[in-house]
Amino acid sequence: MKTKRVDFYYFSSTGNTILLVEQMKSIFESRSLEVQCHCIPNVKPEAIDIRNTTIGIAFPVAYFSSYPFVWRFLKRMPIAKGVDAFVVNSSRQHSGTIRRQLYDLLAKKGYKPIGIGEIPMPSSANFQPYDEEIYEDSVQEGVLRAEMFALSLLDNSSVWPSENMMSKLTELFKLRKLAWRFLNRDFKLVIDTMKCIRCGICYKLCPADNIEMEHYPEYLDKCQHCFRCVSYCPADAIKFKDKEKFYPHTPVPHEKILEFSL
Repeated sequence: MKTKRVDFYYFSSTGNTILLVEQMKSIFESRSLEVQCHCIPNVKPEAIDIRNTTIGIAFPVAYFSSYPFVWRFLKRMPIAKGVDAFVVNSSRQHSGTIRRQLYDLLAKKGYKPIGIGEIPMPSSANFQPYDEEIYEDSVQEGVLRAEMFALSLLDNSSVWPSENMMSKLTELFKLRKLAWRFLNRDFKLVIDTMKCIRCGICYKLCPADNIEMEHYPEYLDKCQHCFRCVSYCPADAIKFKDKEKFYPHTPVPHEKILEFSL
C-alpha cells in the first residue's frame, strides 16, 4: 500500500465482519499504519476524506449481494483520482457477481482497486441446529484468511480475480433486485408481546431504522434482513412468521455490535 493510513468502512450484521476487520486492523497497526474504522450506516459517504489514505470496505454477503444500504453507500462515495481501495467480504457460500460489480463501481469513480478478500464464514441465519465446534473452527479459519489478505495488501501482492463461471451464472438471476422483495414477503418478523421484556436492544441494533420503540417494538417497512434483532433478542421474543425455530450465529455479543456501530 502506498499510504500509512487506512480508513475502513464496514458493516457487520452479527459479528463475522467485525472479527475480520479487527484482525486486519491489528496486522496493519503492527506495521505502523494508522487505522480508522467507520460504520457504514452512520457515515455520510459524500463527506469521506480520501486524502492520503487507503480505503477499505468490508461487509457480509447476503443473497449473492449485500444489503441495499451498503450499495447506497458505495454508489455515493466521492469521486477519487488513483486512491487505493480494497474490499473484504464474508460469505457462507458464494458471493455472486460482487467481485466484478465492485471493481467496475470503484474504477468508474476513479479508485484503484488493489485487492478483494472473499472469506468464507458461518451463516448468521440458520433454521436448523448447527455444530458449535464446527462453526468456531470456521470462524478461526476465516480470521486467519483475513490476516493473510492483510499481509498481501501490505506487500502489494493482493489481486482482484476475474469472474468465474459460477459468478456469471448467478448474474442471470438478477438476485440483487429480487431478493429483498422475496424476503419482505415471505420472512416477516413478528414480536411476541408475551415474551418481550421491552429492553430496546432490537431498536438500538437495527441499522435500517426499521424499528420504532413504543410500548413494544414495532416494525416498519424498511427491513433489510440483517438478522440482528432476532439474533440478539435476550427473551427470544422475535420470530420469523411461519417459521418454527431460528438458530442464530452470534460470534460477538450485542454490546460489541453497538460499540462498533458508533
